[in-house]
Amino acid sequence: MNNNGLYKTGQFSVNRTDVEGNADTKGLRVFRVIVAVLIIGMIVATVTLGIFVFGSGDSGYENNDSVSDSADNDELLMIVGKAKPLDDDYSPKLEKVGGVRVSALCSDSLRRMLSDAESDGVELSLGRGYVSSKTQQKLYNRLFQRYIESGEYTEVRAQAKAERIVPQGGRSESQTGLLVRFKSGDKTPFRMTRAYSWLLQNSVKYGFILRYPADKTDETSMNADYSAFRYVGRENAEVMRSLGKCLDEYVAYINAR
Repeated sequence: MNNNGLYKTGQFSVNRTDVEGNADTKGLRVFRVIVAVLIIGMIVATVTLGIFVFGSGDSGYENNDSVSDSADNDELLMIVGKAKPLDDDYSPKLEKVGGVRVSALCSDSLRRMLSDAESDGVELSLGRGYVSSKTQQKLYNRLFQRYIESGEYTEVRAQAKAERIVPQGGRSESQTGLLVRFKSGDKTPFRMTRAYSWLLQNSVKYGFILRYPADKTDETSMNADYSAFRYVGRENAEVMRSLGKCLDEYVAYINAR
């Protein structure tokens, strides 16, 4: 070895600092690869654990509602009325909730809403759910006859007035089982109760909207009804609230897109 730090082997000369530097560089690269593999392994393990813990079991009403929302969006957004009567063979799948029958599409959401309201100290009492076409026609005939007997209306006017309150059979959303009506425990108008205030604030979280608002009577062709709430699915309900649209306006908005 000479004073310049060279190793001589045959015809080749190797600088000692080059050998040591290359060794250090290789060692550093190996160390970096090991660290990178460990980090990737930790990330994969964390993600897998998160999916196992949070992706399984009951994750709350949001996840359950999303299943209902996607079940049949066309039915959830179905508008029923004089101009859009139901087919004669229409028959929703029904379940009993809170003493009334409702569509299976909204039964779970309605149960959670009733339960959560009770947890908040608010009692939601259901007055009516699904109504058959035959019963609906009887309700209409009763109101129509009352107007006729009052002597204040012609048959045409009595019919028009009655239909804005109680549609005839085959023309009511009550027959879908997606419309529910709440009632107060006493003679207090429902719109003046804590239950109504709670529903206005929270019903959208469960996919329900006020079906016949007082400021949308021209769009719904129905008188204001503060007790009638309609299930449209959480996603639809939230968009409707953000746009300030009733169901009729929302459906027209979607169809125009």
